[in-house]
Amino acid sequence: MKTIALIVPEYRTSQALGGGLAALADFVEHALEDPTTPPDERLAVRFVVPRMYHGAPEHWSVGRPTSWRRGPIATRRPGRREIWDVGTWFPEIEQNRYRPRRALTALVEDCDAAVVIAGTPALGCVMAGTAVPWALEVASLVEEERAARLSSTRGVRGALLRMATASTRRADRSALQLPDEIVTINDTLAERLRGLTDRPVRLLPPGVDTESFRPAPIRAADGPIVMVSRLNDTRKDIPTLLRAYDHARRHHGVQNRLVLAGRHRPGEAELRLIDELGLARDVDIVSSPTDDELAEILRGASCFALASREEGLGVVFLEAMASGLPIVTTATRGACFAVPSGVGDVLPFGQTVVADFAAAIGRMTADRDRADRMGASARHHALKEFDRKVAAARWRSLAWELLERETQR
Repeated sequence: MKTIALIVPEYRTSQALGGGLAALADFVEHALEDPTTPPDERLAVRFVVPRMYHGAPEHWSVGRPTSWRRGPIATRRPGRREIWDVGTWFPEIEQNRYRPRRALTALVEDCDAAVVIAGTPALGCVMAGTAVPWALEVASLVEEERAARLSSTRGVRGALLRMATASTRRADRSALQLPDEIVTINDTLAERLRGLTDRPVRLLPPGVDTESFRPAPIRAADGPIVMVSRLNDTRKDIPTLLRAYDHARRHHGVQNRLVLAGRHRPGEAELRLIDELGLARDVDIVSSPTDDELAEILRGASCFALASREEGLGVVFLEAMASGLPIVTTATRGACFAVPSGVGDVLPFGQTVVADFAAAIGRMTADRDRADRMGASARHHALKEFDRKVAAARWRSLAWELLERETQR
């Protein structure tokens, strides 16, 4: 059986138990190893995990004397799945986390092909010099991913962040010249990438389980407005959502509760804002629900709302649409790609975003027939474009194309 290496940074470590990259990696693993596919089409998967956390034991670190003589190492996690954690030299310096290292190269070259699943392209630099064919999956560019932090961080910390971002930006551009193929998850980023590299760029979003994420027999028009995300991620902009929800209650007669669900908990600033707005009795926080619990939350919702500032795709949109929910969201790249007209309201950023978002929530809860039509269209769109089986077949096709390149080398 042929083996594909999946290179995924900080994949399901104690410092990063989940998130978008981990969810995509799990989806790709299932697509390649799916036991329902014919045996001759199945592939084995080896996870190779470049550690990003500077305190990881696999690193060679000045602050860890026990590492001085052995250098960076690779360690296999216990269990049936083959998962290797790989360290680097001087992890305290961000750029060193993107450098090739012998242990990683050896693990990858023992496979037949590879897929790097990265947030920004820079991680692809770890593959420099490897002999196997490989693809690089990216969700954003570093200057876009860090735009909010760059605009709000001042002083010495801001200067250091800008220096690190400039360096990583150069690594992004270098990495885009290395793979056999580049994969991304929304159409506007695909066009941007085609202007930065001569490598082929393929649009290949993931899929969701449309059987687990399914609509209720009747949409819960009086159910809560639900937001799902990593709750401690400032890019998700929970404060804008809270202010819009408060505005919608005061000016548009919205009485539905608001549910914030996802990994971790909101930060202290967001919790204080809930109290300041007098919403403590109207907002529920569900930390780290299981997939089954999340599916149940979405089935009981009236609509899905997300005021994020940056989304490469937003698997949560796919799950919400599969659950038959109309969408209210800001116009991130991911939202503009995933949420077509007729499925929800995609609102431009600007000074009136809070009022605009509040008005959209008001329309979605007041006009039940419109929301029902949008929810039905959302379900149809999810089945057609983002069903797990459809997307899995596309990813298997990519893997076999890489393997064909391997035989030609």
